Amino acid sequence: MHQTGLTLEIFGDKGTIVLSAPASIQFGSHQLRGAGPTDKELRELTIPVSYYRVPDSLKDDSGFVLNMAQAYRKFAQDIQEGTSLTPTFADAVKLHQLLDAVEKSAQNGERQYF
Repeated sequence: MHQTGLTLEIFGDKGTIVLSAPASIQFGSHQLRGAGPTDKELRELTIPVSYYRVPDSLKDDSGFVLNMAQAYRKFAQDIQEGTSLTPTFADAVKLHQLLDAVEKSAQNGERQYF
């Protein structure tokens, strides 16, 4: 096989964002690039430090450890503060409904509602 990994491109009125990963969105190092409407080329985008909720020693990790640390940190915060930052079972159900709708739409070419 000749796998190319994951590429997610988002095009909008105010520019373009491209996320690339060697395998999947959950694992591996990611590259985030973007451009405004008048830029000629995409440029590397830096993820703001405030988005990280892990020790500084993990911020340069390339995937699995960082993702798990972020998830466990949010889970611990939910327990400590009584918040709901981590996805729930209901969130998982809604995500699977969305994925089912995308699959049906791809099969029959019709918009799906759920």
